[in-house]
Amino acid sequence: MVIDHIDHLLSSHWPKLTGQKGMTLGARDWHPNKTMTSFSNKLATLELQVVMEGSALKLVPTLINRSDKPLRISSAKISLGSAVIDFLGHKQKHGRTGKELKWFDQGWQSWSPTMAYSVGSVPLRSWLSMTNRMSYNLNNLPSNVPGQLSSTMYTMVANVKYGPLLLIGQVAFNQFVYFKGHFGLGEQSIDVVWDLGDYQLAARNSIALDPIVIATSGRIVSTKDTEDAEGAKCGEDYESDEVGLQKWYMDLIKPKRDFLPIKGWCSWYWKEDKVTQADVQAASDALKGQDVLIQLDDGYETAVGDWKSQNSKFPDLEEMVNHIKANGQRAGIWYAPFIVERGSALAKNHPDWLVRNRLGFPVVAGFVPNWKSWFYYALDVSQPEVLEYVRSVTDYLVNHIGMQMLKIDFAYSPIMKPKLLKYKEKTSAQYFRDALQVIRTTAGDHTTLLGCGMPLTPAIGIVDAMRVGIDTAKVWRTWYDRFLNTDSTMGVRNNSRNTLTRLVMNNRLWLNDPDCFFKDAPKLTESERELDNVVKNLGGVNLVSVDPAELVDGLGSNQAIVTETFSTIDLLDLMSPSTKELPSTVHLKGAHGECLLVINLTEDAILEPLWWDLHNLGYPTSHMWGEDHAKHNVVVPKRSQKLIPLTE
Repeated sequence: MVIDHIDHLLSSHWPKLTGQKGMTLGARDWHPNKTMTSFSNKLATLELQVVMEGSALKLVPTLINRSDKPLRISSAKISLGSAVIDFLGHKQKHGRTGKELKWFDQGWQSWSPTMAYSVGSVPLRSWLSMTNRMSYNLNNLPSNVPGQLSSTMYTMVANVKYGPLLLIGQVAFNQFVYFKGHFGLGEQSIDVVWDLGDYQLAARNSIALDPIVIATSGRIVSTKDTEDAEGAKCGEDYESDEVGLQKWYMDLIKPKRDFLPIKGWCSWYWKEDKVTQADVQAASDALKGQDVLIQLDDGYETAVGDWKSQNSKFPDLEEMVNHIKANGQRAGIWYAPFIVERGSALAKNHPDWLVRNRLGFPVVAGFVPNWKSWFYYALDVSQPEVLEYVRSVTDYLVNHIGMQMLKIDFAYSPIMKPKLLKYKEKTSAQYFRDALQVIRTTAGDHTTLLGCGMPLTPAIGIVDAMRVGIDTAKVWRTWYDRFLNTDSTMGVRNNSRNTLTRLVMNNRLWLNDPDCFFKDAPKLTESERELDNVVKNLGGVNLVSVDPAELVDGLGSNQAIVTETFSTIDLLDLMSPSTKELPSTVHLKGAHGECLLVINLTEDAILEPLWWDLHNLGYPTSHMWGEDHAKHNVVVPKRSQKLIPLTE
């Protein structure tokens, strides 16, 4: 089934603009039978072109300032109407939201929780504002209200009882786009919100809003109308289940490039910021002759923001890099070019570069207890002087010191509160993408860029790799994760969940970075460590963080990267009714065989219906086992994993 008519698609709520006194566009220019329609008031018009591309619907909006004065636009919104809810078969029961629908929440940045909810669930928002600002987009916070759901970039909504499935996603990335599901009491709807970040739209001018695609189950979707880098027609057909729709969407937006897996060593989880130049060189010596990455993490700078100034533990960074290269390896380094520590020389010398609130005080972007000042500020990337500083630091690290890989951390900070940026000629997403492009242009295409704590959509096509979850840790789940009412603090559980729910991005948008392997973790049980190692093998970036003395046999068996063995790695049960927020089943298939990886992140043993998994993969289960399916269920204990071969 496909939603065929646009007159059923848009609701009577009509698009809204917020910013210029929250003006609402009226419906008088709405002509539902036309492929181009418009909504107008005295100040602005939202034109909406509706086209069918293959079996998907595409909405192409343009916002026009009809007045003789500039307009400040914070956001624009349209509501998808009752036909969407009817398509999904959603009904309210006894005054409460039905439980048959499931909603996928794609997080805003690397560390944002990403999971699928029953629409009756409560999306967790911490009571501590500092936790929220380091994990979420402050313009799109979780609601803490049952049935009020949101997502960034794309969402899926599924009727897990009857089967209808819907995917809605943005296909350009000049704004941040949110999808808000309203499934509580009253009228049901899904809103599409374009976040323009207080953008100033010039008089008698217009801005193209990012197009939206809508695809549904029941019809094969295709990218065969797309073109490759040489302009030739290319693409493939995809099944319209949750796996196929996500692959179709990712292939629709992916950059036209190939990615090579990254293996190596990282300093962070071994010594954190206590690492020395001698430690890094020792790790390089232990891996001499191996074509791997040696990445120095935090701990070399005199203060965060003063990247050209090293402390006494690193007497000569250039000498360290030459040592690594002489051993046949690539040298990488961590930096955070968009933040500044409160006590740094940069903060003292250029206070005008900081993002400031309405009262003129610097905005605290987050905190790190390891740092002298604890708290850090954000740099205003709308200012040309800040971009020149970013260019200068990047040039120093790559072209003077000789680094071949840059890990760009805490990257969410400058656009955490976009209304506070000094200039408004672009959207916050465009300002951030411009800043990333400065790094890419300065570093060159030969330098590997890895994003961390980074908003996802503006980075597509610029970074080579992306952290896809919160930091791992040598604990399963921190005590303060529940205390803070969040699923966003560091630990194996939360890190593994995001690695699974973002599997489809790997080798399409970038290489997924699940974070580092480590060995010394006495607070983890043996089964928890095994689960952690298996999940970290599902990405394209695989770094160990151990004492160099443990590298005598190379990187070890931990780096038998799954992605090099299996060409197909699909999460099967993201929208399953049985998995709640914690998916469990990964399908692995390659030249050497096929298997299922069952991962239990819950606090109870799970009964995996193997016959149902195989049925969904197209195996003739009745022919194989008759009707006695129950004996083929697989029990997986809590916080553990099990690999089930399907072929010999």
